[in-house]
Amino acid sequence: MPKKYVHKVSQTKGVIPPGHGGTVNRTLIDRTTSDSKSFELVHGTINVEGGSDYHSHEVESAFYILKGEMIATVNGKRFRVGPGTAVFTPKGEKHKLKALTRSEILVIYAPPRRSN
Repeated sequence: MPKKYVHKVSQTKGVIPPGHGGTVNRTLIDRTTSDSKSFELVHGTINVEGGSDYHSHEVESAFYILKGEMIATVNGKRFRVGPGTAVFTPKGEKHKLKALTRSEILVIYAPPRRSN
């Protein structure tokens, strides 16, 4: 696949990740879309009361809240987060998100979770 340098949320297929409800994620940059080997960038839209089950990843991740209010739980600690807030989850640490209002987030995984 040729490298793609520019990605639009509106032109990216949405998916509902396993263990998530009321959530649509769109992978903008990763190994398959851009040949990124260092990180993955995902845009997420979460409806009220939507979010994820408690889970972990084998990579580091960070969430940046663009819109809305959410409860982020990381390693058993709860945080109320909103626009302009970043949440870091180390590799292997359990976390979950729950939207209090309709929310939009950016998620970065490093390195990317998927392989070519």
